[in-house]
Amino acid sequence: MTSIALVTSSDAPALSPDDQLLIEPLQARGLTPLAVAWDDPTAQWEQFESIVLRSTWNYHRCLESFFSWLDHLETLQVPIWNPVPALRWNVQKTYLRDLAQLGIPTIPTFWIEQGETASLAALLKQLPWREAVIKPIVGACASDVWRIQATEIDQAHGALSALAQQKGLMLQPFLHEVQREGEYSFVFLGGTLSHTVLKRPQQNDFRVQPVYGGTCLHVVPAPALSEQAEEIYQALPRPLLYARIDALVQENRLVVMEVELTEPDLLLRFDSCAPLRFAQACSDHFLERKETLSH
Repeated sequence: MTSIALVTSSDAPALSPDDQLLIEPLQARGLTPLAVAWDDPTAQWEQFESIVLRSTWNYHRCLESFFSWLDHLETLQVPIWNPVPALRWNVQKTYLRDLAQLGIPTIPTFWIEQGETASLAALLKQLPWREAVIKPIVGACASDVWRIQATEIDQAHGALSALAQQKGLMLQPFLHEVQREGEYSFVFLGGTLSHTVLKRPQQNDFRVQPVYGGTCLHVVPAPALSEQAEEIYQALPRPLLYARIDALVQENRLVVMEVELTEPDLLLRFDSCAPLRFAQACSDHFLERKETLSH
């Protein structure tokens, strides 16, 4: 059996319920999955044939340490999925600028560097939208995400300026499509679209995460939407073992909200075949490397 590290964090060192669905399919393919926290100082990463990030959900609170850990993995020359360049690109949501430059529809965004409170104040005062969403450039699980109306700017300005002192922020218009239709998550495994989940917030909220009352439903999107998701995927840095593209639909066109290449919930539980596809993708990547080394 070949050991494969499914990387978690010290906050939650065990595999998530979703990732536990991978254990039997991986074992059936000769791979022994072990949960290992990325921030465990005793972990011996060189013992693994492959390292797959899964639930490193605290990385945004200690980004420098996370990057140092990625540097260390590269020196060990153990295959990391997704590859470190893709992870570094994806950790900061400024990747949306890169996608926009490639012609991928994204949400209009103003960027505020950490400490630029004056710029934040000016933007808030000139807000071109009746409602906006403000969130960190590096973040996870809707932490420190604000939905704000133009009439609330004065009351919220102090708290938002304090937040801008701590981290870079991004301002986007609030798109009501997330409440009307929901947010699509297109999950790619091994380079192929595996399954799609439609996520909706609970009434009077905008956050689709289950922790905030959001719901998820496995769907088969219109072929045109799946084709657009494929086009977006082709614009991403590759090779990739997994990817999740989150998008809204505006006028029959996907608009990217986020691309998750680092530690996404892959929503395997919503498609009974998805854990098998992911396990097969892991096995294929391992065999490809083994063949390369043998030559």
